[in-house]
Amino acid sequence: MKKRLLAWPGLLLCLLLPLMAACGNNFPQQSNNASTHQAETTVNNELYVLDSYTGFGQSAGTRHIVALPVGTANSTARLTLPAGLTDLKHQWLYFASPASDGSANTTISVLDTLSGASIRTFSIAGHYTTADQGLADSMLSGNGQWLALREQNAPAGTTEIALIDTLAGKQVKSIQLKGNFALDALSPAGTMLYLLEYYEARTTHYNVRAYNVPNNFLYTGNIVDKNDLNEQMNGNYLTRWMSAGGNMAYTLYINPVLNKAFIHILFLAEASNQTFPLLARCIDLPVGQSPALLKYYTLSLAQDGNTLYAANAALGSVAAVNLNLGLNVGQLWLILNAKTAHFTPDTGAASGTDQTRALYHGSVLSRDQQLLYVAGIHGIQIINVASLQLQGEYLKPQSFTGLAISGDGHTLYAVDPTSGITLLNTANGQVNGTIRSSIQAPWGIAWTTF
Repeated sequence: MKKRLLAWPGLLLCLLLPLMAACGNNFPQQSNNASTHQAETTVNNELYVLDSYTGFGQSAGTRHIVALPVGTANSTARLTLPAGLTDLKHQWLYFASPASDGSANTTISVLDTLSGASIRTFSIAGHYTTADQGLADSMLSGNGQWLALREQNAPAGTTEIALIDTLAGKQVKSIQLKGNFALDALSPAGTMLYLLEYYEARTTHYNVRAYNVPNNFLYTGNIVDKNDLNEQMNGNYLTRWMSAGGNMAYTLYINPVLNKAFIHILFLAEASNQTFPLLARCIDLPVGQSPALLKYYTLSLAQDGNTLYAANAALGSVAAVNLNLGLNVGQLWLILNAKTAHFTPDTGAASGTDQTRALYHGSVLSRDQQLLYVAGIHGIQIINVASLQLQGEYLKPQSFTGLAISGDGHTLYAVDPTSGITLLNTANGQVNGTIRSSIQAPWGIAWTTF
């Protein structure tokens, strides 16, 4: 089987893809209580495109992922997958769907992303879904073994969470909590569940909490930034990256009401007898006079894992966070505030479509890690990461929702739900074609096999 090479080493699904531990190339072990099927498929360079775009703040609908071979503007889709969760190496896709017959059961499927073959299918009691793609109702460990799902029909004022061992094909834990909790992250070994507790109804105020899975208890303290112990968490998830080892979560939040944007850095410690509280780090990002433009913030992680880049072409802001200082356990407070710079923003009157545009993987680093390509309201801004200065701009009259780069670094793929995927020469911005077939309303590139 051909090894997958990542263009997007992190998750999610944002936002895909928000989103948690390193894994090997071993095929998932078969289980006696699960249906299995193994298939060998060899593919070359492909884009895995998240299709069925709906816009900012809109329902996810019935999104799906299309495997699209590259090399021609007339590419034909080789494979279509449901929009579920994937491990960090994008080898397996995990999809949970409530039963269509009205019964109180949920079917969980594990699919091979190269062939689309069903590796394992099993059912659990309850009403669960992965339609959120890892935002609040579902969360996956990076190796794909541990899947946490939030019950959709829990009684008011309570939260119920099912922890699934996807290798064994069964539910191993049922967690009941008083209060309104959303899933945030899973530690690599699945021993610690990280949650967001919303303590004010119908607001974005929350605390970050930790649940010890083996010992069945919720830590009483909140996970806080040692540099600002009194800071209140208040924001909406925008996008996320994960470290290659799956033990660090870098999440970008925005709050248009307060005109605030920040990166929340969380170390995903395993359950132990260590003294609580665990610690996080919050990095504030520059904002302007237009809170509505905060949604154009993008996040990229350098290939060596040492630098985060947050850029907003609509605001004309870029920030670089040096992670190398504080990635040791318990030393996140050593991470300094972001180095920031400003440039002439992506200007021009925003149309109705622009005002509802939502980015998905809206920035990408060049293969040599020297340039950052950023989508905004119009065009693609090119930032030199060494100086954090604007170096150029491509396709200024057009608008895009997602970007990706080819394995050789010579082609930039710019996604627009209406016009398709534009192929640009990274050296001069020349358009080398547009892919329109096999996709309906593409949102962005979930991952590649370059």
